[in-house]
Amino acid sequence: MKIIIYLFIFLSAYWIVRILISFFWIKKLKKNFHSSKQNTARSFILVIPVLNEKDVILATIDYFLVLIKPFPGSKLLIVTTEKENKIYEQKKKSARELINRGIRDEIISLIKSDFAKDLSYLLDIGLLKNKAMEIINGDKNTIDVLNGVHKNDVIIIHYPFTFGKMAHQLNFCLKLLINKGVWTNEILGIYNADSRPEQETLFWLNKKGVGSGLIFQQYGNYFGNIYSIMKEGFFRKATLLSSSIWQNRWSVGFEIFNNLKQFIFPYRNIMGGKFLYPLNYCIGHGLFFTKDIFERQNFSEDTHNEDAIFGLRLSYEEKKILPLPFFDFSDSPNSIRSLFFQKSSWFLGPFQAPLYYKKLKAKITGVNKLKLFLLSGKLFFHAIFWLIGPSCLLLLFLNALINLDFKLFLLCYFCFLVLPGFLTYILFPNKKIKAMEVLFFLVIGSFSAYIIHGASAYYSIFLTIRSIFTKKEIDKYKTKILRN
Repeated sequence: MKIIIYLFIFLSAYWIVRILISFFWIKKLKKNFHSSKQNTARSFILVIPVLNEKDVILATIDYFLVLIKPFPGSKLLIVTTEKENKIYEQKKKSARELINRGIRDEIISLIKSDFAKDLSYLLDIGLLKNKAMEIINGDKNTIDVLNGVHKNDVIIIHYPFTFGKMAHQLNFCLKLLINKGVWTNEILGIYNADSRPEQETLFWLNKKGVGSGLIFQQYGNYFGNIYSIMKEGFFRKATLLSSSIWQNRWSVGFEIFNNLKQFIFPYRNIMGGKFLYPLNYCIGHGLFFTKDIFERQNFSEDTHNEDAIFGLRLSYEEKKILPLPFFDFSDSPNSIRSLFFQKSSWFLGPFQAPLYYKKLKAKITGVNKLKLFLLSGKLFFHAIFWLIGPSCLLLLFLNALINLDFKLFLLCYFCFLVLPGFLTYILFPNKKIKAMEVLFFLVIGSFSAYIIHGASAYYSIFLTIRSIFTKKEIDKYKTKILRN
């Protein structure tokens, strides 16, 4: 137990140092940055793949049109998928079958949960059925909503197949842009439908160099829907808020910090340096790159997540990913169920590192197997740490419970979870909730959030084992966000 306690205390100090380094870097770059429009404005292509985003897509389009307006020739592309039509038809078919059975409470519950309409005021079963059918038949999906969009600088591209995932949508769209000569020298950026990048984002990129071989990564600020989270019940609120703060802590203390290591890497010109190169870490939203980068490596369609293997190959090729000092405001799950399944999907990113090694080894001409193996191992160890951390903290808690002595557990708990999380919150810009209120909920909810974090990893391992025996691909969970 002493080893676990010392490890948590050491990691606490290490996390705090990493968080501070990242924030000092952000502060320095923002201080030196001025969003002057005197520079020659370059054009950008922003791509947003969508699935089941009807509630937010119009607001997303309006936001991004404002973002690209200062940059003439820039384009916003929304990539839909035929899978959504298939999903909606199945959803409507099942709903109609339930209505035909005529059970009042089931009809009211279905319409409320799946179509966001409350029909409990209708007492007559006949009127209830008619109104329910009317709602179902008139319900629109994202594709239907976009059919009414006729705005300049917005291009809607439809992926015409019912199979595949986001990687298929992206590859289909980007290849089409290249084949039609739409994407030439522009920097292309990928965002999610819930992304809200800071307004300085494109101005900052506009000041960067032009040419080929450019990659930029903007990291997430997961407080986009924090008001919605604060409307939840006490325990859910504490857990979900703690989880969103953990995700922001990960953005600055892990993702940005590891990115910055590329620029202070001292081993390049000494023996063994090429094997010790830092692992770049990519995330799927806020990712910018030039056309030649995509032509060298399309997004992986046969791995669960497309961003982890993308970053692994960039690491192998020692391509520097330039981090942005501005954030992409994104939503965090505001239900325990969504949080659990989102984490289980994310865990497969590092957990599938051995699969990435196998695929890249076969794909890269003249591959250095040792170098690729070491980088893949670094990525895989992220999955190992994901498992070990919550497991060790749970073990400490159970030991404290058995011995009725919680002092050392609470020491580790506060040092490793509460303190770095609170530091992250107070250092982040645009805080919306009072610091002392956040600290209170961090104390209450960090343990449950961290245990869910670990449990989701074990669930992913179960899904992987089941997939091996059933030969069936693991479905990619679509995180459901209840927005304000």
